[in-house]
Amino acid sequence: LGLAVLALGGVGLGLGVAGTELAGYSPIMISGAGIFLVFLALVILGPIAARPAATVLGSPLPVLRGVVGRLAQQNAVRNPKRTSSTGAALMIGLGIVSLFLVVNASVRSSIDDVVDNRFTGDFVVDSGTGFQGGGFEGPVADQVNDQPGVDAASGVRFGLAEIDGEVQGVGGVDPDTAFDLFDIGVAAGDPSALDEDGLAVFESTAESEGWSVGDTVPVAFAETGEQRFTIEALLETQDLTGAFLMGKEAFDANLPDAGDNQIWVRLAEGASAEEVGAALERIVAGYPSAEVQDLEEIKSATKAIFDPILLVVNVLLALTILIAMIGIVNTLILSVIERTREIGLTRAVGATRSQIRATIRWEAFIIAVFGLVAALAVGVFFGWAIVSALAEQGLSEFRVPVAQLVGVTILTALLTLLAAVLPAVWAGRRQILAAIALE
Repeated sequence: LGLAVLALGGVGLGLGVAGTELAGYSPIMISGAGIFLVFLALVILGPIAARPAATVLGSPLPVLRGVVGRLAQQNAVRNPKRTSSTGAALMIGLGIVSLFLVVNASVRSSIDDVVDNRFTGDFVVDSGTGFQGGGFEGPVADQVNDQPGVDAASGVRFGLAEIDGEVQGVGGVDPDTAFDLFDIGVAAGDPSALDEDGLAVFESTAESEGWSVGDTVPVAFAETGEQRFTIEALLETQDLTGAFLMGKEAFDANLPDAGDNQIWVRLAEGASAEEVGAALERIVAGYPSAEVQDLEEIKSATKAIFDPILLVVNVLLALTILIAMIGIVNTLILSVIERTREIGLTRAVGATRSQIRATIRWEAFIIAVFGLVAALAVGVFFGWAIVSALAEQGLSEFRVPVAQLVGVTILTALLTLLAAVLPAVWAGRRQILAAIALE
């Protein structure tokens, strides 16, 4: 059963990584289903894997700790179901935490990649209205362009339209200037031909709809009704423009009240960034929500959108540690109860209280390492799967936050081992004769 569920989950992950849509479900949804099934399979297969895993993970202990280490290793191997169930709590909890950390690091790295390698401007004037219209009026972009020290400036507008029967977000740019400021990647056609009825479409979207350059599609607007647009270009990215893009002429004719949500600005050679920035601030002073951002501020503002991920990670980490500590305590107490007579006999042949306590602590260590290793492996792998599934949405970089993962793992391991102190002390206090006499 476990292998069957694992295979099904692997198929889901494979389809998601490949960017496949299935029965109307997006690649990220398919990947999510695959992740759930693989987690379930690992829980089912845990007792089978626990015995050899604990044997291997505990193999250094007999060398390092002698007979105490050997007893700890054998105790962890003795009840693989209990070892697996305790380790599974760590695997699931820390695995999800690791997944979030990998996705968060990849998102931030992708933002850096877009701004550093594909945006050739120096400033972005943001209206602060998001991507739903209500931005700067037309003359603002013209005023920015007329400023001394500005080499080029281009406004970017966003609105909604019904394309081929579905409501979609639509971007609008000046084709004469925008593509000099941002590398959109042209798969086919010519984006400079975006005139009063020209449309550029994200390549993957066009493939899923069966469109190509030269095809006409119906586009309906609230203000002007249905229009026929010709696909002039297929775009390799949709990071900053969205899946559908039209020229400023067509956008203004059909969405006249939208305004520029952002204005991209590139400085002239030798121009003072400080002086131009101050001039831009004066131009947008009448817009309370507007903000002039340089490249680092663009990155920081965009990354701030994803800060709630870190809050979720902290909450999940706290819950993971709490559940793991409770699991370790329960497992070791049950282990001590079951082995009370064994502990008494061990004490009778010369084991000290400290050796008994050490045996219990090292047993907890093996269980914790079993869960932590599995958690890091699945967390990083699932993070890669999600980043791959979202590649077409702009997640272009995969990053493993090694320092964060190591820190979280060490913290979880230390607190989990701290939970083993109570059962270890309790085991060391068993009375020898009473323990031996226990049936």
